[in-house]
Amino acid sequence: MICFEDELNPQQLKVVTDGDGACLVLAGAGSGKTRTITYRVAYLLQNGTPQENLLLLTFTNRASKEMMERIKELMGMPLDGLTGGTFHSVAVRQLRRYASLIGYGNDFTILDADDSEGMMSLAMRDEGIDLKSKQYPKPKQMLFLISFMRNAQMTVDDVIEYKYPGYERIRDIIERCFVAYTQKKKEANVMDFDDLLEQFLLLLSTNEQVRDELSDRFKYILVDEYQDTNKIQSQIVNQLSHIHGNVLVVGDDAQSIYSFRAADINNILDFEKNYKKAKVFRLELNYRSVPEILSLANDVIRHNKKQYKKELKPTNDAFQKPQLVTLSNQFEEADYIGASVAHLIRTGVKPEEIAVLFRATFHSQPIEVELMKRGIPYDYRGGLRFFDRSHVKDMLCFMRIALNIHDIIAWQRVLKLQAGIGDKTSGKIIMALKELNTLGEVVTFDLAEHLSVRAKAGWERLTEMLTGMINSSGKVGDMIDAVVRFGYKDYLEEQYGNASDRLQDIEQLRAFGTKVNSLEKFLTDTSLSDEYSKGNKEQTDKVVLSTIHQSKGLEWDSVFVMRLVNGGLPNDRALTEKGGIEEERRLFYVAITRARKHLMLTYPIVGGFDGMTMYEPSMFLSDIDPELFESPGEFQSEEAIFVDADDGEVQYVTDGGGWSGTSFLSDVNDL
Repeated sequence: MICFEDELNPQQLKVVTDGDGACLVLAGAGSGKTRTITYRVAYLLQNGTPQENLLLLTFTNRASKEMMERIKELMGMPLDGLTGGTFHSVAVRQLRRYASLIGYGNDFTILDADDSEGMMSLAMRDEGIDLKSKQYPKPKQMLFLISFMRNAQMTVDDVIEYKYPGYERIRDIIERCFVAYTQKKKEANVMDFDDLLEQFLLLLSTNEQVRDELSDRFKYILVDEYQDTNKIQSQIVNQLSHIHGNVLVVGDDAQSIYSFRAADINNILDFEKNYKKAKVFRLELNYRSVPEILSLANDVIRHNKKQYKKELKPTNDAFQKPQLVTLSNQFEEADYIGASVAHLIRTGVKPEEIAVLFRATFHSQPIEVELMKRGIPYDYRGGLRFFDRSHVKDMLCFMRIALNIHDIIAWQRVLKLQAGIGDKTSGKIIMALKELNTLGEVVTFDLAEHLSVRAKAGWERLTEMLTGMINSSGKVGDMIDAVVRFGYKDYLEEQYGNASDRLQDIEQLRAFGTKVNSLEKFLTDTSLSDEYSKGNKEQTDKVVLSTIHQSKGLEWDSVFVMRLVNGGLPNDRALTEKGGIEEERRLFYVAITRARKHLMLTYPIVGGFDGMTMYEPSMFLSDIDPELFESPGEFQSEEAIFVDADDGEVQYVTDGGGWSGTSFLSDVNDL
């Protein structure tokens, strides 16, 4: 028997023992949310509720598995009858039983992302759309637009006005593609991931017998991360709970950061309107962070108007204030973080207990370089490492050719980017060029006899890019710029729906190139990435680099939050989208509350892709009471290293640079 009074704090115990009816649990960061949910399930089971009457809804398979394992361990028995899983997995189970009631066969198949893209390509072709044309979104981008529209329960007009105003001119085409895509799926008896939720809701809302059967079975419904639900998921919960009304949702409106996926913060904010007799519980005791970090987090989020007021309260002892560090530019910012990470590791902090968080993936390039230079292994979360991204590799191969015209591996890559040039043709071209010695000779060489009509067009575009490189100043940044302007930008826009994101990465690479005084050094520094990745692939104790979105739900002893400037965090899009500023502030709050002991906030004064843009510190920093953080002395960026002194202590050594005044790097000796 579990003694719940001994296992839970008073706030958690109240939820566990008084959670009948409609209940909203506002669970602050680090307040034991998962513990509370699992003990609530255990409490119901211990008091005689059959497993078959429980439904536990989560947002990830990992969260579902973790909760089920904890409940199983608490109860000491198998959970064969308890239904738990993501919204999608629960929907699939019911649709397999009842699909015939909504016009599908029970043997329907589920499209993965690639399958959906292929189906959309067919639908767009059927509507007479040239998939290579720049006038229309690519199939993947069309799917993203339509997926957002469906999950947000918007019309085509709504989604264009709210999110894609530039697509007003093709409004009718989007509508036609959506209809054709939907029809093709139905004819093939297939569903995509969005269909699973839509069709489950359709089943519940149009078939009273099925709805009542499921609602009668699931007498207690528990929903995790309710702030991340979209309109469809919220309505599914409402339908399933309509008989008994026992629905307990757990979430934190202050951590609602997924509106770009159609998550609707109003689901949690309007819970009391939608469930008239709802009880509201607050979990505010924080078991994660030191008081100084919580004071900062509370001060940041209090500026949001659209929220449930709550205050995180510490259970840990006082430690040290967060640091706010101003750096001259984005590379000095990376230098500071790299130097500080190295020092933390030397003073005993485990690498895997250190995280560097950023708003956008292109922000990571300078810090990746700094960690590689220092030989510090890192684990990149939120996508591919910067130098592993295909478009970055493309650009590096152009630079390799500029340095070494006989680099056949680089030639193979850039040639196959061109229309009409595959393995066979690229091999012929490489053989024809092998006796040449300069790029100037390459761009004037007559290759007509080796190329088809289509391949000639591809070769002409490549020579335009190479000519642009030749005519540039010869500086790395200018050569990258020439490749982009004379054809590579067109290539990205033709091939990818997210061309603008890829161009941001290339601009960041160009910015890195401007600070390197030779092409040889640029390629040497960037080539370290491959060797570095190979050498550290099996290593598990790595510093974490992550987007803030990917960091949600995680925690580390030491956290750096970088690029805290207007345009960085908040990003530029937030300034124009409804509710954007408040969501960006919630994102900042999420970043802050990942830290247990040490929190370092950084921003550069100068940056941008030209290295000449004056940054404004993030508007969120100006909201903070300056008494809540400390600012260390001035950091002067040099090639800083750490060495062991003769007396066994760690010293910070630079060539004419380093810290002056009160230094964070000395403060951490007190850890």
